[in-house]
Amino acid sequence: MTVSQPTTPTMNNGQINSAFINRFNNAVILDSKTGQFVIDKNFLPTNTTQMELASLNKLISDANAGLKGVVAQAPKGDVVQVGNSVVVADNPTTAKEIAQGTQAKTVSTHHNGSNYIHHYWWGYRIGISGTTLHKASLGLNAAALFPYDKWIPVGWVISVVCGILGIASGASPGGVVFNYSGLPGTPYGTIWSVGWQ
Repeated sequence: MTVSQPTTPTMNNGQINSAFINRFNNAVILDSKTGQFVIDKNFLPTNTTQMELASLNKLISDANAGLKGVVAQAPKGDVVQVGNSVVVADNPTTAKEIAQGTQAKTVSTHHNGSNYIHHYWWGYRIGISGTTLHKASLGLNAAALFPYDKWIPVGWVISVVCGILGIASGASPGGVVFNYSGLPGTPYGTIWSVGWQ
């Protein structure tokens, strides 16, 4: 068991607090039998507060709902479990590359990037290809371009990410990648750690 100081799950801007993630990361596992995130009470910090536990349970409940929906609708080869997280991509090769951390990361006008969602108990790491960004800029339904997670408002996410990067979605040099966590009680969430694929 670790001992660290109690903390709030989110910061003032709604972003998941990295201190909260670090504090509870060892206590949350992905059960290989159920395919769901669970709390291993043996690894909870000894000074866990009731507020922290309630927030942790809510985050895990939301993560499990999203994960269950994705796994049910994505082709089996597009879903890869890696440690205590799950990668869902638009093809088996990308899913394996992201899970293994072997996908090439370059920024050029010819690099397209990939469509994937890396599910963690605290939120997601999302990759959106340059092609998907361009199609979204033409008014095509962004959620239909990568439909595996209905809990993420993809069109809104694309517009926010492009705004953060200061580009029009049709003018991106390649794919983007960012962290996303849902905010309880809202259809939207917080986006942070935005960059190019």
